[in-house]
Amino acid sequence: MSLPTKPHRVDVLLVPRGLGVVRACVLLGLATTPFTSAVAGDWTFTPRLSVSETFSDNIGLDPSGQAEHEFVTDVSPGISLRGTGSRLDVNLIYNLQALHYARGTDPSQINHQLQASGTGEVWEDIGFLDVRSTIRQANSAGGARQASSTRSATGTLDDVMTLSVSPYVRKRFGRDAKGEARYRYATVEDSGTSGTTDTHEFSLNVSSGERFARVPWSVAASHREEDDGSGTSSTFQEITGTLSYKFSRAYAANASVGYESNDFTTSRGDTSGLTLSASGTWTPTPRTSVELGMTDKFSGNSFFARASHRSRRAVFSLRYGEEVTTSSRLELEREFIALVDPFGEPILDPDSGQAIVVPIETPRFTNEVIVQKRLEGSMAFQGRRTNASVRVFSNDRDFEASGASEKVYGISANASRTLSRATSASLRSSWQRTEPQGGLESTRWSVGAGVSRTFSRDLRGSLDVGHTRQSSDNPADEFTENRVSLQLSMSF
Repeated sequence: MSLPTKPHRVDVLLVPRGLGVVRACVLLGLATTPFTSAVAGDWTFTPRLSVSETFSDNIGLDPSGQAEHEFVTDVSPGISLRGTGSRLDVNLIYNLQALHYARGTDPSQINHQLQASGTGEVWEDIGFLDVRSTIRQANSAGGARQASSTRSATGTLDDVMTLSVSPYVRKRFGRDAKGEARYRYATVEDSGTSGTTDTHEFSLNVSSGERFARVPWSVAASHREEDDGSGTSSTFQEITGTLSYKFSRAYAANASVGYESNDFTTSRGDTSGLTLSASGTWTPTPRTSVELGMTDKFSGNSFFARASHRSRRAVFSLRYGEEVTTSSRLELEREFIALVDPFGEPILDPDSGQAIVVPIETPRFTNEVIVQKRLEGSMAFQGRRTNASVRVFSNDRDFEASGASEKVYGISANASRTLSRATSASLRSSWQRTEPQGGLESTRWSVGAGVSRTFSRDLRGSLDVGHTRQSSDNPADEFTENRVSLQLSMSF
């Protein structure tokens, strides 16, 4: 249904497991209150409810001989709020997932999943405020027997809550330059052993305007401090200047020079120093872009690449590079409920008919600084009745305090086909290899298929079957699971 366009206020009451959910929702409400007089526009509020029954022959992902079968009832009411007003944009999706295990292999529990973001214009064309919050379930640090669904009874899932509030100002200086100054406060709370990490970040960016179309330039400076609550903090400071030269519409050369001054616990030597970067860009059409370059910084020399191509029926992308990051920063950037498809089209119904996916390729949640080299490539195809996508990734991670490292790489493929006006079918498969340095390696493979049918405008049903198998150097981490789920989803 559509909300009225007059000024209004929506109050949402959640019943959380911990105070983190309440704090996130209260702060989100307070942050958007100043804009309630400017919400006129296109707004959609959709309550919904899904009920499912899942049978698993190994609900705890235990090794052979220890597997227990289980029937899991999942009742998940939820809401979505999307809107664009004259001074406020909001996207909010919330699910309350109530799980009951019929044979008592795991206690009944309630999970909360939230992905909310909003941007408000405080001062016309100059002052803005971004607010973002997420709540999801993530695997804890120990072991390779990790759950890929919130319905698994592995005991490895923790609640992770994020909240970010960022006021900023933007100013355009005629055709010469434009600038942005931003402050960001963020908190990441993990119900497991990692506790809470608070971040304070200041950034200033100035870039050239239309007058410098041939020789664009930019200057960026930032200061970020993360405090994990245990008395340990990490500080990251950087200033960088970038200059480009466009030989033609298709070719450009880019160079940057900067300095990093960092302070964090590490087993390596210096964490500060001069940074140099050089790259070339090829943009033959507005739909195609390729950039290749090299960077030299305190963590060493590294190569980076970015490439993308878009056509009416296909999208290709490739990205490789090195970054110095933390678990909390990665969590703040995560989007676990997709809002747009690979073609940039909005996904109007975020309820896929399946359990919320728990990523197993992400690094264990830790207070250490992480230096990672990541490769990610994807291809997506859109036909009249068939859509398909393939994704490959590889991630080399070095944990700075402990000196540990790991490599995770894999591939996944998905396809869906519209069988009739009301019925569609899907196939999926994934393969992942995890290689910790000096540790026990593991390989996971999964395959699944599903069919969904729309019975009416507000009622949909789905049937899904899946098989997962994991092999490991540690016999205790080997398992096989077969799963069948039947679900009904309703919107109101």
